[in-house]
Amino acid sequence: RRPGGALTAQGKRRNAAAMSDAVPPPPGQAAAAGLAALLQYEAELRRKASVPELCYFVANDSRAILPYAQMFILRQKLAGEGFRVEHVSSLAAVDRQAPLIHAIEQRVAKGLAVAGEAQPLDLAPADADDALAEYPNHHALWQPLLDAAGQPFAGLLVTAAQPFPADAAPRLARIAETMAHG
Repeated sequence: RRPGGALTAQGKRRNAAAMSDAVPPPPGQAAAAGLAALLQYEAELRRKASVPELCYFVANDSRAILPYAQMFILRQKLAGEGFRVEHVSSLAAVDRQAPLIHAIEQRVAKGLAVAGEAQPLDLAPADADDALAEYPNHHALWQPLLDAAGQPFAGLLVTAAQPFPADAAPRLARIAETMAHG
């Protein structure tokens, strides 16, 4: 220490090393923090007064619950019709003429043709077509939003550059279930 209590560079390095050797928080504390974040997120989601406000919130604020690079919210206008991108995270409006929007809709349609509309999907990088070759987020998870009768009316597609962690699908399912609440 220098006169006056200031730490020398060597003292700062020792303090930093001691802090890095600190005991990690107990597992229960991390779980409690995650649960608190989920409850706060769900409470905020339920306070949204309109569908556009709800979609904007889900597309942009779900990163507190689930790591992703981009989220697309797709919706069917009529049962049995294809899903159309209506909201994209970090965008104020969707350009219906954008090649990425058409490619995302086609990717979802191909996946749903195989698995069925009411099933969550892991759209692996091998499923990507040429139109998505330049898109950096090749890993994608699809989660349908189901109505009270169990029929899909919309869905969430989250994308990332790296594979999703094992707990991503259940988290996305929870977000979709909460979003479809009413």
